[in-house]
Amino acid sequence: MLPTVEEILEVFQWGDQEQKVTFIDTCPITLFKNMARQAADKEATMENTCQLLDFLSRGCLESEQFGLSERISESCYLLARSSCDLNLGDTFKLRLFAGRATLNWITALQLQGDYKQIENLIDEPLDWLKKSGDADNFNLLSIKKVESLLDLNSYGEAKKSFKKIVESKLSAIQRIQYRAIEYRIRIGKSKKAQLPIDFSEPERDERESLSSFRGFMGVDEDMIRKKILNASYLLADPVKGMNPDEIEKIEPDLLYGRDWMKDHNFTATENDACWSLYLAYNRTKRAELAVEQLQRIRSNTESLRSTISDPAARSRLAERFPYLYACLCTLFYDLGRFEDLLEAIEASKSRIQADMITQITEKPATEREFTKEIKELPKILGRLNSHYCTFYVDDECVYSVILTAAGKIRASKIDIRKERIAYYSSISSPEQWGQGIPDDLPQELSPFTDLIKYLLKKREIREGDHICYSTHDAFLNIPFQYINFKGEHLVDFFSLSQIPGVYALLKIMKRSAYDPERYVHVEVPSMQEAKDKEALKAFREPGECLYELVSNGVHHAGEEADMDKLAGTDLKESVVHFSVHGKLPENRTKGNIDPYKSSGLILASRSKLPDLVLLGKGIGEEHRITPEKIMKRELNFSNSHITLQDSVGGPSERGRGGFPPGLEWAFLQNGASSILSANWSCSAKSATLFMNAFYKNWLENGYSRADAWRQAVIELKNSEATSDPSHWAAFSLIGDWR
Repeated sequence: MLPTVEEILEVFQWGDQEQKVTFIDTCPITLFKNMARQAADKEATMENTCQLLDFLSRGCLESEQFGLSERISESCYLLARSSCDLNLGDTFKLRLFAGRATLNWITALQLQGDYKQIENLIDEPLDWLKKSGDADNFNLLSIKKVESLLDLNSYGEAKKSFKKIVESKLSAIQRIQYRAIEYRIRIGKSKKAQLPIDFSEPERDERESLSSFRGFMGVDEDMIRKKILNASYLLADPVKGMNPDEIEKIEPDLLYGRDWMKDHNFTATENDACWSLYLAYNRTKRAELAVEQLQRIRSNTESLRSTISDPAARSRLAERFPYLYACLCTLFYDLGRFEDLLEAIEASKSRIQADMITQITEKPATEREFTKEIKELPKILGRLNSHYCTFYVDDECVYSVILTAAGKIRASKIDIRKERIAYYSSISSPEQWGQGIPDDLPQELSPFTDLIKYLLKKREIREGDHICYSTHDAFLNIPFQYINFKGEHLVDFFSLSQIPGVYALLKIMKRSAYDPERYVHVEVPSMQEAKDKEALKAFREPGECLYELVSNGVHHAGEEADMDKLAGTDLKESVVHFSVHGKLPENRTKGNIDPYKSSGLILASRSKLPDLVLLGKGIGEEHRITPEKIMKRELNFSNSHITLQDSVGGPSERGRGGFPPGLEWAFLQNGASSILSANWSCSAKSATLFMNAFYKNWLENGYSRADAWRQAVIELKNSEATSDPSHWAAFSLIGDWR
């Protein structure tokens, strides 16, 4: 709820320093806010207080918080006017602040479309400005009154008010506004038809007036904002917006507007101008210039986000240009700038991670922190003779980029729509098989590996190599191992591992490879399975296997295996195996879920086993150990491997602001080096066979984690009883593959 004018005046007229700073902190992050903080540290004179409010109102205008700007501007006007009338300070400065505040006030109302309110209140400040002798602000406010009357289609009243303005007494910049209004009155049309204003051909005295006038709030800013808006109207026109001649006409206005807004720290409007310039350049085949505009938007947005810790505010900034990274990827691919394409893809994935880290630590993080070390990746991949494959899902296609062990960057564009990928993702689980899916789903997915196939033919990738891949969007749900590759499956040619992105990969690979010498086995069947001997055996067997291979370990089972027991256990440098059920978020198909708070492991609670029937109805949520709970309890999994025997995913589920991390992300964030994660709920018998094979190959036979995983897949794949992909494709390796 917005503060009232009375509440604002109470703080700034009578409040102490702490109250003022507290109010300032509630305002949107802008450079004007920083200037207000500095003003708050000065002596509490009326002039300084009015200047502080002036900064805040301008900052709110810049960040498009028009309602708040309206309240602050009105407060500033009332305070400056009354102080001036009572001679409580420098009357010249106070009169100036009163005039500027009125302009900010009316501008905020205009931008909210509240023209009737302007009509009702504007005469009082006009009379005061006239009596106080503030001719400049009086003229500017008079012009705004006429504009508002025109916006209300009150052409008769507009003509009467317009006649009271004496053009000869106007400055050069005011005469330009005067002529634009005159044109609107003459043609009798809406505000969109206003006279184009040309700044390129003023007379010498006008040039000097324009130069000295820049930076004065309420004139240039308002006019230039309108010019940028008019350009966006043209670009939105399906005919004129594609006409090179029409585009050429608006370019000077956009360039001038962009640079003026940058010089005066109106970042939000600068970004609007940059976006329109991107459209203009892109439609006239000037890709390099188009990229430059998108990069400016990206840099500006990151700079603003780097000062914000509020998740909602960060999300609003990110969502202002939802197609930013998609457009960057398209241009970088078309220009053959594959190194930039790789960095842009990783930055797009890092945005949600930055927001999660900010939410957890309450300290702002930015995408740049997650991609700044990306140049170290070729050296690491070369040392490990491995390749990195990353994807970006756009509406109409998918971009695939591979950084090879030799340091070469290759890219391809896959012509598959996002909706189709979402469909593939929805049927990638065996529970959907046989229900109208394509006859051969792995073949349907084969285009995603065409670039790998090409590089194998070129011998830039060799059979038996390791490929670490990072997927995106709806593609997150699809296990790569069963994609068709040269008539077989991808796992028949390569070992594979998954990673959220380059940041997580580098973080893990900078540590030394570590083979754990102890284990932690957490075994929690449901109440329904408590008397099922076969089910209990399947829950117990992985722990028995680990005991044989490692011997040193801890076993938590049954009713006592709860969150407190887990938090009190040393989880570092261990194999941590969860023989428990997983719980995906409810209503996943509706899209409005957050796996960070919803997906989880099902443990015991209050000395009771979980009841799956009740959990299915949303009862007994205390049993669910979510990523959020893991982060809050600060469970330390440093250098540990984690196995999740049941499907507890969630990173593929769409949530607010993108794709919130699930359990795998939380484990990696808390130090885990690798995770064996179930892609779906498979049979307990198949899971036990897979886990035992993986552990023996890794911990006993000395294979790398990647080779141990691949060998386990092939063993089940070649066995008649488990040859169906529902068994051998059920588990993916995430993180460290060494």
